[in-house]
Order: sequence, then structure tokens, then C-alpha cells
Amino acid sequence: MKRLLFLLITLLLTIASYSQLPSPKGREKIMILLSKMKEDSNKVLAYMRYGWWWETYSMDSAAACYIKMHELSQKIDYLNGDLKYYANYTYILNQQGNYAKSLKLNLESLELAKKKGTKEQVAICLFNTGSSYNNMAKYNEAVSCYLQAVKVFEELNLNKNLAVAYDNIGGVFSNIGQPDKGFKYHTKAFEKAQQIGDSAEIATAGLNAGMQLNKLNRLKEAEKYINIALDVAQKIKSTYLEINANITLAEIYVKQNRTDKSIDYALRAFKSATAIDSKYSEMEALKILARCYYLKKDFPSTIKYGEKAISFGRKNGITADLAGIYKVVSSAYAETNNYKAGYENLMVSKNLQDVANEKEVTKEIEQLEINYQTTKKENQILELQQVKKQQQLLIWGLTAGISVILLISSLIYKNYRQKRKLMLSDVTLQQQKINELETEKRLLATRSVLQGQEEERTRLAKDLHDGLGSILSGAKYSFSHVKSTLTISPENSLAFDRSIALLDTSIQELRRIAHNMMPEALVRFGLDTALKDFCESIDQSHALQVTYQSFELNDDTIPQSKTSSIYRIIQELVNNILKHAHAQTALVQLIKKEDVLSITVEDDGQGFNPDILKNNTGIGYLNLKKRVAYINGKMDVQTALGKGTSINIEIPNITHD
Repeated sequence: MKRLLFLLITLLLTIASYSQLPSPKGREKIMILLSKMKEDSNKVLAYMRYGWWWETYSMDSAAACYIKMHELSQKIDYLNGDLKYYANYTYILNQQGNYAKSLKLNLESLELAKKKGTKEQVAICLFNTGSSYNNMAKYNEAVSCYLQAVKVFEELNLNKNLAVAYDNIGGVFSNIGQPDKGFKYHTKAFEKAQQIGDSAEIATAGLNAGMQLNKLNRLKEAEKYINIALDVAQKIKSTYLEINANITLAEIYVKQNRTDKSIDYALRAFKSATAIDSKYSEMEALKILARCYYLKKDFPSTIKYGEKAISFGRKNGITADLAGIYKVVSSAYAETNNYKAGYENLMVSKNLQDVANEKEVTKEIEQLEINYQTTKKENQILELQQVKKQQQLLIWGLTAGISVILLISSLIYKNYRQKRKLMLSDVTLQQQKINELETEKRLLATRSVLQGQEEERTRLAKDLHDGLGSILSGAKYSFSHVKSTLTISPENSLAFDRSIALLDTSIQELRRIAHNMMPEALVRFGLDTALKDFCESIDQSHALQVTYQSFELNDDTIPQSKTSSIYRIIQELVNNILKHAHAQTALVQLIKKEDVLSITVEDDGQGFNPDILKNNTGIGYLNLKKRVAYINGKMDVQTALGKGTSINIEIPNITHD
């Protein structure tokens, strides 16, 4: 009879899993059947299956089933039921973001398995504990637990467990910013899942592999994996996987400027996330919708979804990227001429960025360290110079004394020559040390100046854009409001309009200056994208036809201190072409081979006599030489009158700071 009741409950849950919404009558029937079951292992497993079914619709209801399962397992001393409770209940806690409690329970289950369980059960508990550590960003502990579990899974030939373990190890690499290695492990999991026909893991591993490819901007491959995962997730009715697949596809389509498709998938994700109360996914969908509508220039919809995202994030404590959403909403208001609301949202965005901007403090500390080291070197130079003066006085005294002694004895004279030779050698060594310290001091000073220039450019650009730009926008708003409230003559109205147009021109010029001082693309997307944007902007201005090429250039491996200097070097070279070369075309090429970056900037202009560089004291050329020296580069200039100019710069150890 008890076996029949268990099979009947399983059948009802199977039927319910194919319906879109839980049936109240079906739930009532299952609860009646559960109440009639004998309190044994079958009833424990029935509670577990009922919890699995609820996971699709309500995490809280699923958790309630697992708690009842645990209470019964303890009552009948059913070890396997206890361990299954820990595995299933901690999954719910992880989905709800309660990682600390999840880790505590998984550690309890590990101790229980070590005392009473099998080798397989210990490995599973190790794996679950690793997942809790991973969620809490304790990656060393997570990898340790995962690898111990993998060793047992391989030994026992547990392919399903191996697939999940590979997938989670890939997740660790993703979390520490190594998506290429993450993709490698996710594909291992995907292939293993396909071998054993595990639909749930095929969907999970496929989704994770696609997400890593999205981070690597391999968008076509990412779309392929995500579509496979989405198709499988829909077949197995996994709402959670379906939501994440839809969100990732929406992100991919944004990058491809396919905004309509992105909106479609974001709306699907939002609808499903709302149904199961997945707050993080709801927030992600809202952010994507706001950005998509802004790209479509549908500014009312941008404001609608942006403000909805802000309200939702504030209410639920999801503050990641809120500053970015405020900025999008600010821009949308500005486009609709609501400058007051635009200014208010921009100020909130700026304040949020200031709170999160801990890097500024780090830079100040680093600058203090540089100042300290510079002062230390200067003191050493002064001490050596003092020693040098004392030695020179000593040499002069000895020389005078030996000159007198030479009249008395040639032997003493020979002895004097030997001493003098030794002393001069010592002075030479001291002079070499002084030269080395002076060179090191100049390098430190150059580094400080260049870092100071970049920081000052960043600060000025930020102040101009966020401060003066906002004030000018506010002034424009005020003038527009004043005009609408006054009655003025047509001549004065025309003058008023010209003034506002002049104010618009000032705002645009201010934005251009701020962008040149610290290009947003360099900060957000890296050196390659920033240089490409810069060259395209010159090319589109029709002042000069510029071709940009890059090979094997990976922004992630080049320190930020060098990317800024490289950008400024190329910016200065291209500006020199515009000012002096009278050229029609130019080429900017960057090639990274092993750990050396080669930069070539060529033009077909009028060229010049290279001899003038020997005595060139211009600020631009000196700054260029300092920037190249700062990153340990070597610059070669090939030019002649009427034959254009080719400048090649080689920078060794490009990946080292």
C-alpha cells in the first residue's frame, strides 16, 4: 500500500510538471496522500520530490517540503534522507542569497557523512560545501573541496557528478576573472553531460559556457550555446535556467545592436523572474530594458524602465550598477529637454560613484609612496655628494704633500701615484653611483609627473563634464523656462534663441574637451577599443584618412598605467600629423608578439629633416620622449623631406607594471 501511494504521488507530480501553473486541487490531493503514507524512507523521498516540483514555482514552498523531509529523516534515523535534505535545502538558500547559512549546513552534512556515510556521500558533501565557499567568494577553499570531490567521482566513475563538478570549477575561474579557463571547464561539463544524456546539466553547462563566451565577446559562439541551453531548459521546465538564458541572450543582442530582439528576451526574463520572485533576475532584466530603449532613442520608455529599476533596486537592496542606471535616466531626461530631472539624476549617479570610488584612496597612497621614495633618493644623492667633496679635499691634500715628498724620494713618489690611482678609482665608482641614483630619480619624477597629468586630466574631465556641464545644462533649462514665461519682441526673441544656441555650442565643446582629456572608451572598454574610436573619429572628420590595425592585442594583460601612456603617445603622434604633416592618409598599427608591443604610426605627408630632432626643445616632443621612456620603450623616427614620416616604438615587458 505504501509503495502504491508513493507511485501515485510521483505520477501526480509528473503530470503537474507539464502544466504552466500549480493546480490547487492537485496540491490538495498530494497533501492528502502524503498524510496517509507511513512515516518511512518512501515518505521522505516523496517530500523531496514534492520540493523539486515546487522549485519551479516557489522557493519558499520548496524549502518547507525539505524541512519536513529533514524532520522525518531525523525521526526515523534515515541518514540518506538527512544528506539529501542538506543538498536540496542549501540549494534553496543559495538561490535566495543566504550563503552563510548554506555553508554552515553543508559543513554539518560533511561531518555527518564522514562519520556515517559512504565514500560517495562524503564526495557529494565536499562538492556542496565547495559551492557554498564559491558563493561567498572564498575561492581557494572552494577549489580545494571541488578537487577532492572530483578525485572520488573519477575513481567511482560517477559521470553525472563529474559533469556538475567541472561546471562549478569553471564557475570559480569565471568569478576570479578568467573566462577563458572557465569556458574550458564548462565545455568539459557540457560534453560529459551530452555523453550521459543529462538534460538538466546540458542546459546548465551550455548556459555557463555561453556566458563565458559573452564575456570574451565571442558573441556568435555564445549565442549558439545559449540557444541550446534555452531549448533544453524549456523542455525540462526549468524556469530558473530559462530566465538566465533569456537574460544572457538579451545582453548578447545589445552588444550586436539588435535592440528589438534584446527587448523581447529581456521582457520574457522579467515575466518569468516575477513569477518565481527571483529579484536579482528582475533587476537585470529592467536594466537591460532601460539601456535598449535608450539605444532606440525611445526616451520615455527609457525613463519608465530606468526609474522602475532604480525603485526596485533600492527596495530590494540590489545596488550594483545603480549609478549607471541613474546616468542612463539622466541622459534620457536631458534628451527630452527635462534638464532639471536630468541634473538631479546625474548628481545621484555621481554621488554613488564617489562612494564606490575606493581606487582614488589607493592612488593617493601610491603617490605618497612615490614621494617618499623620491625624497629618500635625493637624501642619498646629497650624502654621496658630500662624501665626494670630502674625498676631493683629501686628494688635493695628498697631492700637495706628495709633490713635496717627490723632491725627497722617488720611492715615496711612486707610492703616491699608486694611492692617487686608487682614490681616483673610488671617486669614479662614487660618481657612477650618483649617476645611477640621479637617473632613478628622474624616472621616478617622470612617473610622478605623468601619473599626475593623467589624474589631473581625469579629475578635470570629470569636473568639466559633471560640474560645469551640469551647470550649463541647468542654465539652458533656466533660460528656456524664462523665455516661456516672458513676453518679448521678435527681435529680442531671435537674440534669445541665438544665445541658447550659443549655450548649446558651449555644452558640446565642453563635452568634446572632457572626452579628449580622458576618453570614456579607454576606461570602460580598454586600449584597443579606445584607439579604434579615436582613429575613427579623426577619419570621420575628413581632416585625415586614418587606418587603424591591431594584432594579438589583449587589453586584460596590459597594466592600466601603460594603456594610458600608450593612448597619449598615439594621440600626440596623430595630432602632430594633423598639425604639421599636410598628409592625406595615415596608418596606426599595434602588434603584440609574446611580451613586446610594437607601435607604428605612418603618414604620406611632407616629412621633415630628422636632424632637427637632435636639438628639438619643444614641449610636445619632450613629453613624447618622456612618455616613451616611462614605459621603457625605444622610439625610431624615419623621415625625409617630401617622403612622409614613419615612427616605430617598441615596448618590452608590456604585461608587467
